[in-house]
Amino acid sequence: MPFFGPPSIEKLKARHDVNGLIKALRYKKHSDNYKHYDVRSDAAEALGKISDYRAVEPLIAALKDREWSVRSSAIRALGKLRDARAVEPLCTAFRDSSGYVRQAVAGALGEIGDARGVQLLGTALKDQDKDVRLAGVKALGEVRTAHSVELLTAALKEPDGMMRSAAAEALDNLGWEPGSDKDKACYCVARQDWEQCVALGEQAVGSLGTAFWDEDEKVSKAAIETLGQIGGARAMDLLGTALGNNNWKVRSWAARSLERVGDARAVQLLCLTLKDSDQYVYGFFKKGNLRR
Repeated sequence: MPFFGPPSIEKLKARHDVNGLIKALRYKKHSDNYKHYDVRSDAAEALGKISDYRAVEPLIAALKDREWSVRSSAIRALGKLRDARAVEPLCTAFRDSSGYVRQAVAGALGEIGDARGVQLLGTALKDQDKDVRLAGVKALGEVRTAHSVELLTAALKEPDGMMRSAAAEALDNLGWEPGSDKDKACYCVARQDWEQCVALGEQAVGSLGTAFWDEDEKVSKAAIETLGQIGGARAMDLLGTALGNNNWKVRSWAARSLERVGDARAVQLLCLTLKDSDQYVYGFFKKGNLRR
């Protein structure tokens, strides 16, 4: 029976009228009116909440809707239905130009938990959109395969702190345990467990070297301070590199860490701060902050 005017999605949902919602999913699908988009999007969302498997094929068809919001709603609904028939169509939908759609695809594949989606989720980790990358990491934490673990342990080394943290959380969800001190170091840096990093010593230096470039200043500062606590030749090299950073705060944190080390190599590196353009950095050495 055709609709006379926009269908009431709330009434259809309240009656669990799956056939009516499927019909609403196609409501004026060639129209450019945003109100018509909303009807189709709301219908998709309602079908996901009702969880009737008659909706799977119509929702898959909605992945080709002209409006990205409808496509996203259909994808999320398919994720809630967790039907394996949706895996391949979802993988195809990841080619969408909309980051919101690609993000929804990653989330849905995680909810479905089918191993066939893991390769696509690996692609999501390299997406230009950060939200898509984070969705991919989270989704991998829902799919228990060896490849998921491999991709997530690699993500622990990402330069972006949010990616590292999300990867550590996803690995926790899979019950993963580090197999080596190097893996443990990557994990501890991702979890910002600085005390454990100090305990690991030299093994943590490489991972800390990645973290001190983090855009989150709290992470960068903590990583630099931890390098100072660990000490050693490799840590000194990294702190020396930090003295050349464009950010004066990074240079000042590195100088403070070197002061705490206080050995001959640290003094040599601190002499470089005398030529620094920022008073907070070159003044650090002049004020006699170096430990005697």
